[in-house]
Amino acid sequence: MSKTALSCSSPLEIKVKAARALLRIAEPQIPHLIDLLKRGDPAKRDGLSWVLARTGKCNPSELVVGADENLKKWISYIVGYGKDKFVQGDVDALCNADSQVYFAASVLWQIVASWVNDLREY
Repeated sequence: MSKTALSCSSPLEIKVKAARALLRIAEPQIPHLIDLLKRGDPAKRDGLSWVLARTGKCNPSELVVGADENLKKWISYIVGYGKDKFVQGDVDALCNADSQVYFAASVLWQIVASWVNDLREY
């Protein structure tokens, strides 16, 4: 990408493009992405969480072990948006590992499954 193209993009547009690019190359990098999610800057967990939710290639009950409160919120997002991508037994195990994270994810499942999820005002 040229320097000009980057300067014309907003910070949000750059983040969106980066997250989409990361998703395309994520599969062999899942262990590294999980490590970044756990140990990296909490302000950068959003893009990593989006990618992990769409791959379903991590075990949520293992992610929650030792997680800080911010990470627990992102694990709820990962499982909430990615439920269909995860092994059901791994999702069920999350209920025993951290019932609050499981509950938050289950609320998100209800919202995502509802007809109001994509409702827009005109």
